[in-house]
Amino acid sequence: MYPQSPAPGQPGPGEPQTVPFAQQPVPLAQQPWPAPPAPTTAWGAGPAGDLPTSPVSAGPTSGAGPTSGAGPMTGVTGGYPVVSIPPAPYGGTDWRTRARALAVVVGVLVLALAGTGTWLLIADGHLRHDLAKLDAAAARRAQDQADAKTKLTEQFRQADLSGKLDKVRTLTQQTRTALLSWDDGGQPLSGLKTLRDLGNKCDEAVIDYDGTAAQFPVEMLAGLPIRIDVTDEATDCAR
Repeated sequence: MYPQSPAPGQPGPGEPQTVPFAQQPVPLAQQPWPAPPAPTTAWGAGPAGDLPTSPVSAGPTSGAGPTSGAGPMTGVTGGYPVVSIPPAPYGGTDWRTRARALAVVVGVLVLALAGTGTWLLIADGHLRHDLAKLDAAAARRAQDQADAKTKLTEQFRQADLSGKLDKVRTLTQQTRTALLSWDDGGQPLSGLKTLRDLGNKCDEAVIDYDGTAAQFPVEMLAGLPIRIDVTDEATDCAR
């Protein structure tokens, strides 16, 4: 049996088999990149359209050599696709917003402190005014008391309680002397008028002393009696 001739385009016996170019395996460096996952809202960044959503064919950027896609690969630097990286999150709030909020809070605190300071100044002014009024009133009372004490001292000096007490003693002695003379002289009727006059004068002196001494405090009497002791032989008006 004779060997069959190879079909057109097929290698003959002993010839190396060739694989069509389209069926050759693509090297790892030229294999297409997988599509990156769609960004989530957890980053708080821009819209999902910022990232590529379709695979990018690997291969040379100059279009030299075959690629698995149509035409040269775009958006690739050095054989790697360019992927936009979202900015680091700031807790979901832009730093400018936080700065404005902080400025507002500081402004409110400054206004509150200014208002409190103004109120304290006003309250301090009222307090100082009230204290000044109280001090002035206390000074007036002290002056009034000093004036009253001076006036009372002058009145006590003019009252002459010592002289009034001596007058009572003198009239008591005169009345007693007249009574003894009248008794020794046979008790004439003419002597009764003299005795009555001396007794009345002595009683008036006692009343004058008691009324005057009652106008002054005890500490001002300085040993003088508060009232005339009518049981004392020296001031009893010879009763």
